[in-house]
Amino acid sequence: MPWALATAVSRIVEGVPHLGEDTATARRRVFGTPYAEAIEGIRRALPPGYVYVLINADDHDDGFPLWVRHDLAPHRAIYLGRLSELPPNVRRAFPHGGQPVVLTYGSTEPPRLMDRNDFLDWFETPGRTASPEKPKGDDASASPR
Repeated sequence: MPWALATAVSRIVEGVPHLGEDTATARRRVFGTPYAEAIEGIRRALPPGYVYVLINADDHDDGFPLWVRHDLAPHRAIYLGRLSELPPNVRRAFPHGGQPVVLTYGSTEPPRLMDRNDFLDWFETPGRTASPEKPKGDDASASPR
């Protein structure tokens, strides 16, 4: 009981300096500037009410897809799981429509927005690289088709 109380008090004390902090500032403080900028870029690129496909490209991290999904709300996500576990015929497993793809990379790299067709073309390429090539310029500015 004393340990739990000490932990609770410690966390409250840590949080006091950040009272009133806006979401963007808190996101930047907790996850870093590259992550925060990527999220803001993806939010700007997704039209209101747009649904996106969420794929975890990091086999060693399960948490970042949850944070990305939270940070992109109220946009709805269709989570397809880990990139390494997608079936070879993933095009048939993809939902119908033009949903863009958001890839998460854990804490090693910020999330990326890709056009659905660009992702599927990369995924179906024999001998593909471990990760899709980054588009020229800002990743998040790639507009969904």
